[in-house]
Amino acid sequence: MENDSDLSILKELNVLINCYKVKLKMQYYDKSPFDVKDKTVISIIINYANKFENYKYKIFLLSTLGVRGFDEAVPYLIEQYKFFNLEIYSEPLDDLLLLDLCNTIAKIESEKFIDLYIEMLKLPATTALECIIKMLDKLNIDKAEEYIFSLIEKDNKIPKAWIGKPNEEDKYWCSQKAFEYIINRKNIKYYSFIEKFLNPEKLEWIQFTESKFQKENYSNCYNKYMQIAQKGLKYLDKVK
Repeated sequence: MENDSDLSILKELNVLINCYKVKLKMQYYDKSPFDVKDKTVISIIINYANKFENYKYKIFLLSTLGVRGFDEAVPYLIEQYKFFNLEIYSEPLDDLLLLDLCNTIAKIESEKFIDLYIEMLKLPATTALECIIKMLDKLNIDKAEEYIFSLIEKDNKIPKAWIGKPNEEDKYWCSQKAFEYIINRKNIKYYSFIEKFLNPEKLEWIQFTESKFQKENYSNCYNKYMQIAQKGLKYLDKVK
């Protein structure tokens, strides 16, 4: 539920941005109501986002900045990711909120902050990093390659509520997306590494908690790695 303070702040913000012919609500914006010509709104949105008490609504408001060309917003958004990842993340809802935040960064698609993206990759991984990995893949940013490669043999953070449940499989979500990034490099130097994933049961770093879902989690996880590996080797076999 929105509290009176946050509603009051939003009301004040809407008065201020009336000139953009936009009225914001407490919701995630899959498509930003702003356009690249509205860059002057970036500092206004950031200023008012800092006033919100509820972090969920702060991220919702920041999602309005997901516009290609809103480069100036990226450093602030990454700082929010760092803070939320290290200081707040714990509940299942947090996983979705981090996804919203990373999706906003990815929509901006800026090539100006490669070092900041690498800082994100060095933090404890989250499923939300998928958005950043896909963006770097699309932009063909080679500088990030070694850091993304290092994510493959690691699990990512998941809420404690998912441990021992079917959702525990998501702890290898970021690993699988990093593996897909490496596959998309189409580089023969990775052939032997990719080949190991045809038998993922031999990769000892893949581990699941003992529970009634353990066998299913292993099976689903192994199948995903094998499918990604088969796709990569099929292409590399043609160029060997």
